Parts: sequence; C-alpha cells; structure tokens
Amino acid sequence: MADVCHLGGWLVPVDLWLPEDARHASWSAALPIGCNRLRCEVCGEDVTQVVEDGRRRYTCGCGQDVEVLSARPCDPTHAEMPHARAEPLPWRCQGHERVTLPTVLDGVALGRQALGDTLAGVMRGATPPDAGIPAKLGARQPGLWLAQLYRRLADAQDQEALGVVVSAAAARAGTAPAALNALRWTPELHRQKGLAKALAAPPADAGPHLAEAAQARLTKVAAGKVKDDAFVDAAFGALGRGVAVSGLVYTLARLDLDRTVAAGRAAVAADREQLEFVASALEDHDAAFAALLRGVVADGSYDAATLTGPDAMDLLGVDGAEKARRILGAPG
Repeated sequence: MADVCHLGGWLVPVDLWLPEDARHASWSAALPIGCNRLRCEVCGEDVTQVVEDGRRRYTCGCGQDVEVLSARPCDPTHAEMPHARAEPLPWRCQGHERVTLPTVLDGVALGRQALGDTLAGVMRGATPPDAGIPAKLGARQPGLWLAQLYRRLADAQDQEALGVVVSAAAARAGTAPAALNALRWTPELHRQKGLAKALAAPPADAGPHLAEAAQARLTKVAAGKVKDDAFVDAAFGALGRGVAVSGLVYTLARLDLDRTVAAGRAAVAADREQLEFVASALEDHDAAFAALLRGVVADGSYDAATLTGPDAMDLLGVDGAEKARRILGAPG
C-alpha cells in the first residue's frame, strides 16, 4: 500500500527539496519535503510545478495557481501553528510506493550486496548528485537523503542494514556529519551503538550534529518512549568531559539532577565557559543549582566573589545571579 504524505502533501519553495522520484514522501512538519504526487480533487488533474524568477508556482487544470514562498501543507486542518490558519487547497497526495532493493534511487544504485560501500560514498559526499536537494539545504542538513531512504525502505532488514552502516559512520571523521544528522532525523536508527561511540570519542568534524542527534535520542528517553541506560551513561560521560554540553545538559537534567550536577561540575572544571549552560539547565531546581555553585567553588573553577559580584549576571543571568548571592552570600 502506498504511503500518503504528511498533512496531504507539502508545497515547498525553491530552497527546500521537491524530489523527482515518486517514491519519496514527506513525514514531518519539522523538515518538509515537497510532494510530487499531488492531484486536484476538483478537476482531477495532476498538479504541476514551475520555477520562475527564483520562485516556485504550483498549478492545476481548474485554474488554481499558488506561488510558494514558504513551506505549507495542502491540508492544514490538523497542523500546528502557523500552518493551521492556512487556507486548505483542493490538492491531495496520491500516495508513494516504498523503495525495494535492488533499485536505483536518485541516480544511486542500491543493492543488498554492496549497500555499505554505496552508503559510505553517499555520506562522504553528503548528497547524491541526482537527488535534487538544493545546495544550501544539503549543507545545512547533510544526511537528509539517508534519513529519507531509511523511512522509505520497504524491508525492515534493509532498514536495519542501513542503520548499521550509518551508526558505524557516525563515529568516523569524514562521514560523521551526514551520519549524525541522519541519526537525528531518524530516531529508529538510534538503536545502534554508533552514536554512543561518537559521544565517547567525537570525530573531529562531528560539529553540532552530535549534540542534535544525542538530544533527539535523550528526549525520547526522557519522555519514556525508549529505555536506553547505556546511551544515557554515555551521554553523562560525554557531558563530564565537556562534549556537546549545550546540546546535552538540558535533557540530561530532566533525567537525573544529581548526575547532571556531578557531570556539570566536571565540564566546568575542564572549561569554565560551560558554566553558563550548566547553570541555566539547573536554575529552576534550587537544590541542584545550589549544589552546582558550591561545587564549582569547591573545585576551584570559580571563586564565590566572581559568582556573587558584578559579573555574575553575565555568567548566570539576572535570576541566577540573585540566587547565587543568596546561596553563596553577597559580596562583603
């Protein structure tokens, strides 16, 4: 059975991806992918797209004509704001068949025997040359094609094989950005161990994608959607070493305040600049916030005078500085 695009199908501007292959489908408002299988429910004709003067227009046989400057769904009825106020269109996704191997998708030959080598090549290049992903989007979202492939594969074993390859690549320089970003957008792939390995020994080019992928996984743990003690342990260990602090500490604080205080103290001891993030994550938890401030003073990372003096607001914010004065005592 063919899959129908999220919210009836998305209309996208030229800086977002409108695939040519009919097996692609959109799955989330967080990262809209244009639908290439739209049909008008009034005239019964397929919707066509044309780019004029750097703008994308959608038209159908009964005269509907829409210029798209930002992504919008055809059926915004159940969409979150701001799309919920958009006027519904009489266009609907007609469904997309899933990808079965072996096949050629966007110019990439995919077969079970050499899947690992093929995907490794894709990750090094970030975007297959025939995928049609705009250059700026590809630079912002390396690994988008891999995440999309995972979601479109019909066979669970093929998905698992892709997951193994991507997870291994997440811990290697050169392929880490695309692999980590694919992990971010495809939560199922986090069953693999590659992300934990990347937290333990971050590749040189991991960039912000490591924090984003880890946070996506930890959010699911915090919400009780998955149980992954090994991954949580790896994340606390990374926080303590100062890895991806701003991307980990807020979600880890939801999981275990005491461990966050301990790991946060270690992160600040390694890099004083991390206090801003750790303190912000703990500020609403009075006991944990107090333990952190007293801890970084005891560790010698900061002295009490700095945390209660004129520079405290720059480090802790207005409310945090006021709390620090109560916890550590106002400067004499």
